[in-house]
Amino acid sequence: MRAYKAYTPNWYHVLVWVLYPLAAVLCCYLMQAGILGRAYTFYIPEAILGVALCVVEVFFDAFSFGGICSKEYTFREYFKISKRGAGLFKQILTLDIIRRILLFISVFLANLAIGLALGQEIGWGDLAETCGYLLWNYLLCSIVIFITRYTNQLILCMCGAYFCMVFGALLQTVIVVWIPVPAIVLILVQLAAAIIFGILTVRAPMKKMEGSFYDTQRS
Repeated sequence: MRAYKAYTPNWYHVLVWVLYPLAAVLCCYLMQAGILGRAYTFYIPEAILGVALCVVEVFFDAFSFGGICSKEYTFREYFKISKRGAGLFKQILTLDIIRRILLFISVFLANLAIGLALGQEIGWGDLAETCGYLLWNYLLCSIVIFITRYTNQLILCMCGAYFCMVFGALLQTVIVVWIPVPAIVLILVQLAAAIIFGILTVRAPMKKMEGSFYDTQRS
């Protein structure tokens, strides 16, 4: 945690750990209570917020880790000053993934609690569908972040995020409506893919760091 706090400014911690999750939970309530238009059922806010959270996550990642896998990124050189640098670098990347997972889970649980508090009837089918949307959006978020870390251009990151979110929403609709895949199978596939891309988002920057280290040693 100390490494993560040292890597990013204090206002960023307040924003991503406190204000950002509270805003997401507030949006869940506003949509389910009918304050933002008509009252939505339990899984609709999850689907809408999932897309919005992905775009915001890509923006935050571009701010804190923008271009971390690109040749132009030089900040990782500072971590090589210390023998513990590589370990701290890995801790920062891992904690960012944990923060993102906790965010999606907290939004799901808050959305569920709000739905129950408002007297909605929520069955196992609704829970499975909501988990599917949640995992799908988290998977898309992980894929986009993995790709956009190879560029330090914010506009390219955001364009990639918007394109992938729209494409992902359409693909999810096609899968749910036209392809008779059991919900549990779809959830397991999405979970496995999300884990794989989560690992890649840590290993790719570490590989870049090790590669630059070996290049430095050869020269």
